[in-house]
Parts: sequence; C-alpha cells; structure tokens
Amino acid sequence: MSDNSLMDVMALIDKAEAAGARISFENEELLIQVPRKKKLDNDLLVELRAKKEQLTAYFRDHGVYATVDSKNIIRSYDRKEGDHIPLSHNQERLWFIDHLEGSVQYHMSSAIRLTGQLDVIALQHAFRQIVQRHEILRTVIREEGGKAYQHIRSGMDWELQLVDGAAYKNNSDELKARIAALRDAPFDLSADWMLRASLIRLSDHENVLLIVVHHIAADGWSVSIIVKELVALYAAYVEKKTPALSSLPLQYADFALWEQEYLAAPAWQADLAYWQKKLQGVENISLPADHPRPAIQSTRGASATFRLDRQLTDKLNSLSREHGSTLFMTLLSAFKVLLFRYSRQSDICIGTAIANRRQWEVEGLVGFFMNTLALRSSLYEDMSFIELLEQVKETTLNAYEHQDAPFGKLVDVVVKHRDPSRNPLIQAMFVLQNTPAVPGLRLGELSLSEMPVEDRTSKFDLSFLLTESGDGIHGVMEFCTDLFSPGTISLMLKQYEALLHHIVKQPAQQIKALQLISQQDYQQLLSGITPDATTYPADKTIIDLFSEQAAATPGNTAIVFEGRNLTYKELDARSNSLGYYLKSKGVKEGDLVPLCLKHGLEMMIGMLGILKAGAAYVPVDPEYPAERISYMLEDTMACLVLSDTAALKDVQVADHVTVVRIDEEWDEITASPADAVNAVITPDMPAYVIYTSGSTGKPKGVIVEHRNVVRLFKTDMPLFDFNEQDIWTMFHSSCFDFSVWEMYGALFYGGKLIILSREAARDTIGFAALLATEGVTVLNQTPGAFYALQDIMVNTYNRHHIRYVIFGGEALSLMLLKPWKNKYPSCRLINMYGITETTVHVTYKEITANDIELGLSNIGKPIPTLHCYILDSNGALLPPGIAGEIYVGGAGVSRGYLNRPELTAERFIKNPFGDGRLYRTGDQGRLLADGNIVYLGRIDNQVKIRGYRIELGEIENALQKTGLVSRGVVLPVADGQTSRLICYYVPDKNADRLNDDLGKEIREVLAGQLPDYMVPADFSALPDLPLTANGKVDKKLLTEIYRTTLDTTTAAYIAPVEDREQVLINICEEVLRRRPIGMLDDFFALGGDSIKSIQVVSRLRQHGYYLSVKDVLMYPQLKQLSERIRRSEREVSQGLVEGPV
Repeated sequence: MSDNSLMDVMALIDKAEAAGARISFENEELLIQVPRKKKLDNDLLVELRAKKEQLTAYFRDHGVYATVDSKNIIRSYDRKEGDHIPLSHNQERLWFIDHLEGSVQYHMSSAIRLTGQLDVIALQHAFRQIVQRHEILRTVIREEGGKAYQHIRSGMDWELQLVDGAAYKNNSDELKARIAALRDAPFDLSADWMLRASLIRLSDHENVLLIVVHHIAADGWSVSIIVKELVALYAAYVEKKTPALSSLPLQYADFALWEQEYLAAPAWQADLAYWQKKLQGVENISLPADHPRPAIQSTRGASATFRLDRQLTDKLNSLSREHGSTLFMTLLSAFKVLLFRYSRQSDICIGTAIANRRQWEVEGLVGFFMNTLALRSSLYEDMSFIELLEQVKETTLNAYEHQDAPFGKLVDVVVKHRDPSRNPLIQAMFVLQNTPAVPGLRLGELSLSEMPVEDRTSKFDLSFLLTESGDGIHGVMEFCTDLFSPGTISLMLKQYEALLHHIVKQPAQQIKALQLISQQDYQQLLSGITPDATTYPADKTIIDLFSEQAAATPGNTAIVFEGRNLTYKELDARSNSLGYYLKSKGVKEGDLVPLCLKHGLEMMIGMLGILKAGAAYVPVDPEYPAERISYMLEDTMACLVLSDTAALKDVQVADHVTVVRIDEEWDEITASPADAVNAVITPDMPAYVIYTSGSTGKPKGVIVEHRNVVRLFKTDMPLFDFNEQDIWTMFHSSCFDFSVWEMYGALFYGGKLIILSREAARDTIGFAALLATEGVTVLNQTPGAFYALQDIMVNTYNRHHIRYVIFGGEALSLMLLKPWKNKYPSCRLINMYGITETTVHVTYKEITANDIELGLSNIGKPIPTLHCYILDSNGALLPPGIAGEIYVGGAGVSRGYLNRPELTAERFIKNPFGDGRLYRTGDQGRLLADGNIVYLGRIDNQVKIRGYRIELGEIENALQKTGLVSRGVVLPVADGQTSRLICYYVPDKNADRLNDDLGKEIREVLAGQLPDYMVPADFSALPDLPLTANGKVDKKLLTEIYRTTLDTTTAAYIAPVEDREQVLINICEEVLRRRPIGMLDDFFALGGDSIKSIQVVSRLRQHGYYLSVKDVLMYPQLKQLSERIRRSEREVSQGLVEGPV
C-alpha cells in the first residue's frame, strides 16, 4: 500500500470513529460496530464499502485493532548514553516474577532441524544483525535502589552457541533432553542477551537450531519478525547482497518512554477509571482440581491438543456473523459457560492477549508490546447463550477501547490482597491467535523441518490457545500439572467441543440447559451409572438370614458383653421367647417399638425379639435428654416400649404406653416358647426407625425396611469375604446406623460380635488392648474415633488380626491414615460413604498408598444394588468433572421419613432416568472419568473465606503432613461480617515445644504449603478432640470452646520494638510514602505492589538484612514479615558458616 493510500485509509478510519463507529479486524473479518441509537451517514457507509479491500489490507498489515488516537502516538525520543530508560509495565511484571520464582515459563522457543550444507558464519551474522537491529534483544535489566531500568549494550559481540551433538544423532530421547536443558537454562536478566541461539551439530550435514527468546523482550508477533529477518539476512549474506529490510523508525525503549508519559496523561486516568469500575470485587476462578493448590503458584505444566472440524467451524462463524460478533467472542463465550459449569461461579474473568500494535511504526519491531485484557462476565443459569454473547461482545469492544492500560499496572492498582498461590486477576487465558504467520523458512538449499519442543511449563492454571486454519480450528490447552491431571484436561476439551455443537444448534437456549456431552456419551454415562442389575435374596428378611445362620452354626459364639456371651442357638432361642412375649403384650406386625436399653446382651436380644414379633425396633439412647426421648415415643405413636428399670426413670411415659422392663420381667419372658415366632414378616416391612437430626430442631425418623438391610450384605457380587471366623466389635451406638453394619455383618456370617459399653468405647487405650487380645478381624470406625485409636495402636502393637478397617459416618482425611498403612500394610482400609436414608453404606473405595498421597476425598463407586447420579440444581445429569448434588437410587433407598410426608416427597423423588426413587443427599460430589466419586462436602455448609471456597479437608491433610500433630480439625467461625478459620489440634507425641511455639511453627509450615487464605487464623492445642456419641468429632462443642475463650481486644497500632522491626517500618514508610505504619499493618493493603516489594527487599539488604520477594507475598503483615527477616538472616549466616568460602 502506497503512502498516499495509507494516509487515505487512516483518514477514513478517523472519520468513521468521529462519527461514532468502531472499526476492527478479527479473524479475517472487517467489523464496524455502531451504538444501537446511533445511525451512520449514508455517504460514509458507501465510502466504507467502497474501500473495504484497502481497509482490510491496512488492518491485515498493521494489526487487528490498528486505530490509535493521535494523542497516543508513539514517537522517537532523544536518548543519551547512560540514560536510565524505564521498563514498560509489562516488563516490570515479568521482572517481578523473575525475582519471585524465576521465569523459565516465559522462555519462547523454536527448534528447527536443518539438513544440508549450512553456512554457520552466515547464520551467526544474520542473528547478530537482528540483535544489533532490535535494541531490546541486547538490553539488560539493571536496578538501583530496587528500581529497575533498561541498559542497552552493543550487539556485535553476540555469539551463536555451538553444541557438539554427535552423541544425539541416533538417540532422539537424549536429543530432546538436551534441547529441553538448553531451552530451560535461566536467563540472567541483568547480564544475558535476550535472544540466544544454539546450533546442535549432529553431523556435517545435519543440525538442530534452537532459538530461545525471553518474553520480557519479545512477544508472539515478534517471533514472526525474527524469523522473517533471519531468512532475509542469511540469504543476503550467502548471496553477497544487501538485505531488503527497511529501517526501524522506533525502538522498544521509545515505547517504554511513551508509556511513562501516557501514565501521567488524562488518557490513562480515563482507562484506569474504566478498569477499576469493571474489575471491582472480581472473584478468582476456583476450578475443582485433582491436586491441592500449592502455596506458591506452580509453573509446572503440560499441554493437550484438539481440533474442531471445518463443518463446526463454519457453523460457529455463521452464528457469529448472524449476531454481529466475531468468532473469538463466540468461542470465548462458550469457554466461559464451561468454566461457569465447572466452578459454579457467576463471576467469570478470563484474560486474553492483544497485539497492542496500533501504529504502523511498531509493526516490524521486536518487543513485548502484547497486553493482557481481563474480560469479565456475569453469568447466571437462566440467561441464554445469545444474551451472554451480547454481553461478551460489549465487554470485549470496551476492553479494546481501553487496551493501552498495561495489565501489570492494573494489577497493582486493582488487586489489594496478593495471593501467591495464583495469578492476580485472571487464572485462565483464552486466545484466538491472529499474529502474522511465521513465513516458510528457506535457507539456501537446506531442507528444514520444525521439531516439536514439549513445553513443561504453564503460566496460568489454564491457557486456551486456538488458531483457525483451512481444515477447522486447532487448539492447545496448556495446564498446570500441579493442579490438573491429563485425564481431566482431555475430558474438559471433549466437553468444550460438545458444548459448541449444542450452541450452534440452539444458541437461544439457557446456558444451564446446554449439554456438555454428546447424546452418545450421555447414554454411555447413564448405562455406566445403572449397570446390569445385581441379584440378592429379595424374598428374605433380617430374621430369615439370622435364623439360617443360627441353624448353620448353633454352637458358635454370637455375642459377647463384659464376660457374658451367647451362642447363636441361645440368642435365637431367647429372642424367640421375647418375640412371643411382646406379641402377648399386644405388639402387632408393622408396629414401631422403641428400644431404650444400654449396650449389652439384652439390647441385642431385644432388637431380634422385636423383629421376630413382626415389629420394627426404634433405638432410643437412655442418655438422651428426657424431652428428646418423650418426643420420639410420641412421634412413633408407640403402644409399647422395651426398656429396663433404670433407663426411663426420668421420662414421663403416657398412660396408654406399656413399658416392658426386660430386667424385671425376664422370668416371664423366658417362660415363653423358644421356637420360631408365629408372625408374618415380609421384606417390605419396616425393620427399624433411626432418628437423625432435623433442620427444624426436632429429630426425624428414617424408616428402613428388611429388604434394604438384606441387600446390603447378600448379593451375587460381594465386596467382602466375611466368614464365621471373623470377630467384630459393636463400637457405635445403636442409634447410629453404623451399628446396623456391625451387628448384622457379624450375625449374618456366623462371626462373633463383641458389644462395647459406652464407657469402653470412650476408653481408647482399653479398646486398643481389646482389639489385640480378642483378635478382632473387622473394625468399623468413624474417622474421628480412628485417628485417636491409630496413635495408640501403631505405637504399641507391632501386629494384630484386623483384616479390614471400614470407615463411615463422616469425611475421611486420607493423609491421616499413612501411619497405619505403613505399619500394617496387609490390613485393608475401606472408605464407605453412606447415609441413614439409603441404609448405612452407599459407596466402596479401597484406599491404596497412592490414594493417601493424592489426598482426594475419593469415596469410590456405588456398592452393588445402588447407583449414584451427580445432578445440577435443575435435576440434569452432569458429566464427569462437574460438581453437583449426589443422588442415590436402588434397593437401599429407604421408605422415607416417619410422619413427614412433605419432607419425604421433597427428599425422595421419582427417578427421572429409570425405575424407582432417588434420594437427594444434600452432599456435593463430582464424578471422575474412572467412575469414582470425589466427595466435596455439604451443599448447605460451604465454607468461603475472603471470597475463596475452601475445602477444609485439604487444610487438614496439610496439617497432618507437618508431622507436628497427631490429629487436628479446622473449623470456620463467624468474625463480624466475614469468616475466619480456626484449628484445634492434638500435638504429636514427639513435639516438645510449648503450645504457643508449636502453634506458630504449625502456622509457618502451613504457610509454606497452602495459600494464605487457607492458613487458619488461630491454633489451639487440646489433649484430645471431643467426640459425639456417634464417634464423630464434636465440631459444635469446639466452636463453643472457641467463642468462650476468644479475646476480642486487639490493638489498633503496634509500634516496632526490635531493630529489625524499626528498619522494616522505616523502609516501608519511605517506599509507600505514608506514616505512621504499625507492625500489624498489611503491606499490600497500604498500597504496596510487586515493584515496591522489590524495593523493600533491596533496601533491607543495604542494611544487612535478607529477605526474598516471595516472603513479602507470603507474609504481608509486617509483624510476620519481620519474623521472617530474622529467620532468613540466621539461615543465610548458617549457610556461610557451613559452605565453602
């Protein structure tokens, strides 16, 4: 395009913008955006149409959004040798990252195999000319007083690195490893060339050229410039011609100086005001991860590729044109829907890269011009995709209008609280690449082929990079491997493609209804959830199974309690007698009979006797408050209660209720017949009613039928090999349904059941001794009870007879099982998630050493006769990876709630996917690709701290890894309008520090492993953790303990005391330009930012104190930071003493 034509086009663009039109070019499309209420002059429209080709050519040559306000034109600045040229803000951001953690993830590389006669001198000459031509490639970063500046050096002594590669010629793995090592060698930004090239000489006619450029000096656009100039300069040298390269009117230093002026101009204030308003209160995206998030953001990464075919691409382009948007906007909107579904967050902010080359003078210039735009959207389930697309379009165009604002500067201004575990503002990037294509590289007669270089880094949690080509859209998903597994990413990409297919079919559909799986995958998912039916003796009852076992093993010991025992024959006979007696007292089939007895032989006889009379037992703990017992008796409308003399002495029993006191009436009971009771008992009759806590404050009774219990133990696909040699304990209260598993697990297989009193169950040392001396083989425990037991067992007993430890009742912290697994590797650990309403257990997962290391709350797969669905809030089936509510169906689903038809109808729903009913658990989970389920906690009890959703189990796992505690629990407590985390722990037996010192040490260790918002605010030691009657950690009591001991007095200002503290405060007051600053102040809340943190570190070193930038991020409170200074100084001193001089 001639200069005259160029001026005409730029004048037309200015004219259009003056008329209110916004012109841009994206994905080979010229876009003219006009506000809804604005109408362009017809003559202007005619002129724009007439010059469409020239406009397209201009944008193609000069950038995707190449209009620029005349006030913002970059010019060449007068510079003198020795001038301190400032860094651009994007450079400052990378310089800060380099100080914080290194910057290998910002190495841009390309490897090319060269076959043929290579002129090495010509190659070096070409690179040297490029380095000399572009100042930024020979610029180093120096600092003075913690403030960085650009120092430009000569490029004529740049050298091509020659590597002897003969050993790699026939060893591709070694060659790849060598390339990776060269690529990942760190840049010293204060001394190294920003471009380095290595020539690996495999043989005289075969070479590999590796080009590595640091992102602080170049961007994606720059790569094509470097390659283009390399081709031209190499050819010119070989052919002894003058290279046909135009002179550069500007250098990157000019851009940095212009940006400094821009930040002092009104245009910056307008841009800043826009971004501050747009990004106020933005939430971080929290995606469900496969691994706990590290305390410091990980840069370890990998990538996965995919392709969208041409047919789908055409449909997406057509949809975009139909709604006046671009392909980028449509694809971005779909990606936001995907993240919305994964994160369950309505606030979705995603970054995108923009070339930021709106002036033709910088078109051919190497440098880090690219800027990041934070595109924030508000999503809600009922909005249509078209509504979201319109919102994304408006947001994107507004962002383009304010694109000059450097992202690094926005971070400093907008983000007041730094989280070193993740990127500020954005955790996911989405880019539809439109940088100039890299020209075909032809060097004389050489045969060239690009070598794929595996990138093992990731700058963000997720980066989605797309490119449109002739056969469709090619994509690369770069992901952090410390968060996500390759399987999860593969699943996500598959779901994204399925989502796009649904969008082009029904773009007006609400986003909550857009499917993430194809119809074929949907059917496959359904078939996997409901496998072939498992058979079980559906015609049997609990009494049938017990009677059959009693007949098979009459002489085996059935139950034991404090030295007394009964054989199966005796237990069968005595329970028969009680059944006859109860019938004589008026008990009928289907009645509910409360059983209020302490643990003992009589309790077991009572349960079986009630069942044999055709009734259902209702366990009532004699230690319950009298008011609760009275409510249960009234709610069951019981006509008879089975108890003893002591149990009901303080309870007012209605006159119409008969109380059978088993101790007083035992002679009459034993006088009754001992043969089988003549009662009609069917599998669908109630077997027991167990009361659980209710949201109204009144407990609710769950009605469980015989068939529910029978199929729990007897199927054609048994998960366990229980037998008559097994010895069980009845550790749990009969009012807790875990006891159902303990009782019938023993009695249905001929095993021995040792019944523990409440006092014996609370005596952990005594219980451990019982396990060892009695040879218990099957141990059932809630996690809270087991952790204390484990401490004693592993430190006291080298061996035992336990074959299974089966967990249930509450979430299991897998990390805490490590001592047991290491000490007793042959003992199998089984995690069984369950609910009273679905008859004790729902899922089964054998815990391996790998599971313990992984730390996920994996509850496994449904047991035979049950199936689990993960559904969204609208009852739609969710694919793997997406969190939702766990619904349980199958033969274990109980009848419902006693006398609560409305609640039963709400929680027990018709199965929309098949026969029967589903129970809504109120628990959150997500399905893994292998069919296992990860438990995510209660829906109605989400923990959110400072805007972050917290998994308490993740913190408790990290707590256990410290090696400083034997067990601990983390709880959220209200703190004014917000919440804070508190930790109660039992110190490890080897921890000899005082409690206060130990608490500080635990906090410091956790701060190195977890994001700061996940580190509890308070740590308190206890000799043991309190448990509820059911063996679970009593979190309610712990919360009350905290509130009664909370000291609410805090000082508004604490002055520095020690010299280190005074030096730190003085430096902070100088850098932040404010005073007074106290020891409890937060560095970032006071206006600190990434660059100022470097200044603080630099000035501290001038006073002889040592600190890292990472320390400032992790310990922003100045009191904590001053403690880190002392520690760092000691560590450095020790290193000097021990290391070589």
